[in-house]
Amino acid sequence: DKLTYAGNLSTLAPVMENPNFRFVKLDICDRDGVCRLFEEEHPDMVVNFAAESHVDR
Repeated sequence: DKLTYAGNLSTLAPVMENPNFRFVKLDICDRDGVCRLFEEEHPDMVVNFAAESHVDR
């Protein structure tokens, strides 16, 4: 997660201690960073939830 102003890390508190969970502050547009992460984690699947669902007024 890039953790923009709309992000809130406290919403992940229930899963922070789960051994299958790892939070990485990373911009999905950072191709090299994403490639390094994939090399470290070897994911079976990737789901992109990068869209921002809030609306500013």
